[in-house]
Amino acid sequence: MSLTALFIPIFVIAMLIEYAWGMRRGRNTYDFADTVASVQVGSLRRLRGLAPMGYVTILSLWLAAPFDPQTLPRDEIWVWLSAIVLWDFFNYWSHRLSHGWKLLWATHVSHHSSEHFNLAVALRQNAMPLVNFLFFVPLFMLGYPLDVIAAAVAVNAIYQTMVHTEHVGKLWAPIEYVMVTPSNHRVHHARNPNYIDKNFGTLFIIWDRLFGTYAEEREEEACEFGITTPVESYNPVWINMHLWWQYANEMLRTPRWRDKFTMWFQAPAQATPGVSPIDIPMPAPRKKHPMSKAVYLYTGIQFVVSFIVAGILIWNIKTLGLSVVAPFALLIIGSSFVQGAWLDSRNRAWIADISFCAAGLLIVFALIAPRVPAAVTAATLGYLLTCSVVAYALHRYLPIRHAHWDELHELETTGISSRGTSAKPYHPV
Repeated sequence: MSLTALFIPIFVIAMLIEYAWGMRRGRNTYDFADTVASVQVGSLRRLRGLAPMGYVTILSLWLAAPFDPQTLPRDEIWVWLSAIVLWDFFNYWSHRLSHGWKLLWATHVSHHSSEHFNLAVALRQNAMPLVNFLFFVPLFMLGYPLDVIAAAVAVNAIYQTMVHTEHVGKLWAPIEYVMVTPSNHRVHHARNPNYIDKNFGTLFIIWDRLFGTYAEEREEEACEFGITTPVESYNPVWINMHLWWQYANEMLRTPRWRDKFTMWFQAPAQATPGVSPIDIPMPAPRKKHPMSKAVYLYTGIQFVVSFIVAGILIWNIKTLGLSVVAPFALLIIGSSFVQGAWLDSRNRAWIADISFCAAGLLIVFALIAPRVPAAVTAATLGYLLTCSVVAYALHRYLPIRHAHWDELHELETTGISSRGTSAKPYHPV
């Protein structure tokens, strides 16, 4: 099991401590729906690694094979320390490149999509990184053993998760000068014009100082978190895919064939020739109104169940085997989509939920039941049937509340309701 998987329980405890500390200080940085979305995005990424070897490792080994890698001694401390430093150097350039091209920004934008900044946001990592394997290759070529590289990557990943917090101010000046800290990483997640595309380091901030991408957090300019065009959804699948949808539509709409290729290598802020983003069909934004306690409770239970199941899969990959893991992974992905629909207050969330339960029943009978104990099959069936009943009940017995929400949302977004009442349009902060 990887170091990052072993770190998960510690990270969950750290999140709870951060939440409790924020509540005690009267400065809570967590939002229920946003946190559920962040954790679900992270779960989808972890499910990518359920295969015996991820494609990143396979491609890295294939590219490095001609260079006779893994020649450095793994019993020397300098090998391990130098691997950590070198990986952070290569990761700086990988990270910087991910902000420079639309092709790569589409895979990385999910990490910046939250308008909050807390430990849960660290989990918002896209499930489909495209170029990471290219930056593993130099380490293989230099002779670093695979387990040393894996440890260096894990140390880097664990460290960078812990700097996602608003509750730690600036540290001792020498630390701020060399290391990535909560302060200088808040700058990286800010959408303020002066902070955009700054502080790409993940362990050492010294690379940003050397290559001209450093910016200091200033008291007179508080960080405003998120992306310049908010994703407006808590659906983890859409959070991962929304820019792919936009860029694919831009590629189809741009008239020149050359631009259909070159647009992917433009800066994210650069417009695709002949295309206006407002012409791209996008789902309606989530509705900004309070959810009922029943929806909160139901979505929370779904979230806890899917999180526990994902943890069991991650911790028991080798024991369970891919034939058991894959069907349950499909159920987790479907459940995360449904949770996003409820949290976005979609009118047809209940239909999506019941449809998921129906598809889930087919998966259970066709793929799960023949491979697991009867008790596991019965528990899974019971859960899916219960979800379908609750989804219908929420739709059936909360119609007046939903109608009120729709009316309120219409007033907020257009200023005119379906009844002809005018109101001042809603402008989110």
